[in-house]
Amino acid sequence: MAIQIPNYANIALLTRALSQGGGSSLSLHLYTNVISLTGINTSSDTSGGPFALSNFTEASYTGYSAIALANASWVITPNFTTTPNVANGAFSGSAPTFTVSTTGTLQNIQGYYVTDVQSSANVLLWFEPFSSPKAMQYAGDNIIIVPNFTGV
Repeated sequence: MAIQIPNYANIALLTRALSQGGGSSLSLHLYTNVISLTGINTSSDTSGGPFALSNFTEASYTGYSAIALANASWVITPNFTTTPNVANGAFSGSAPTFTVSTTGTLQNIQGYYVTDVQSSANVLLWFEPFSSPKAMQYAGDNIIIVPNFTGV
């Protein structure tokens, strides 16, 4: 039987995970390799498998660095009008922006991922592939990401 979470608990769970994570901090990264989702059963994946952090190739274009997402910058909102009911956690600070500082070698960015940098293992929390790669090569090229986490 699957775990059952009451509607009001979605808000509490997302708040604890994203806003009040016991002092933990989240870090936003870009990745360049394709992560295949075909045939993946995340419910039985206990070792990370294809979702292990080591399988992500982090971007390395000129000027790249991961961006810290402060816990206090998340806003948790309920949405009880959907089926199933959900609670959303949206980043409320200024939108994280990755920018190329100096023209260099082309990197095709496949998506972003978020890690918990305070954990001893630097845990991959989630990732989102883009619908198509985004080119980062010329000075001023940028990618703006507004992370949105939806709990069900």
